[in-house]
Amino acid sequence: IKIIYAGSIWDMHLDALVMVIDAIEILNKKQGNNYELVIYSRPSFWEGNKEKLNKPAVVFNGFIDYHELSPKLAEGTLLLVASSFLKKFESFSRSSVQTKLTDYMKVGLPVLSVGPNYGACNNFVTKWQCGYVWENENIDDFVKMLAAIPFDNLLYQRYASNAYKAVKENFSKPLIQRKLYEFIKEIST
Repeated sequence: IKIIYAGSIWDMHLDALVMVIDAIEILNKKQGNNYELVIYSRPSFWEGNKEKLNKPAVVFNGFIDYHELSPKLAEGTLLLVASSFLKKFESFSRSSVQTKLTDYMKVGLPVLSVGPNYGACNNFVTKWQCGYVWENENIDDFVKMLAAIPFDNLLYQRYASNAYKAVKENFSKPLIQRKLYEFIKEIST
């Protein structure tokens, strides 16, 4: 199971990202080295958080240009979006739908959204039924959820299909541009 995280690693992502790493370490100790987390991010984010991120099942692949991103994401099993559980970042987690979500969805793989139950990313993934959502800090139950994913191929395929369909039908560039132009026309009259 290759989980891919692509993007910045700000403090408002870090604790949820570390939770995923901790869960992967537990799973690999129990089941052999079947899980890995691949991170695509600027080296400065890696270096600034290396103490927390540099674990055996984590592969840092550096920064990748946007136009090269989709083929790299397609190599994964799950595409990770992480939102902080920490109270001091509640406003970010509650209101920020990370732009990486639609980039992930267009690859046609399920999203793994980890963050608090009020998190905007979790709500987005739930609304569009495009992936797995984890909403608390109970690591033992999170490990069980991750371990169960390979055994429910129907759900996995449904999430993958929903992700691709939702992004094509609701978030394509032409559609968004048309809606933007309609909105501008509406407010200017």
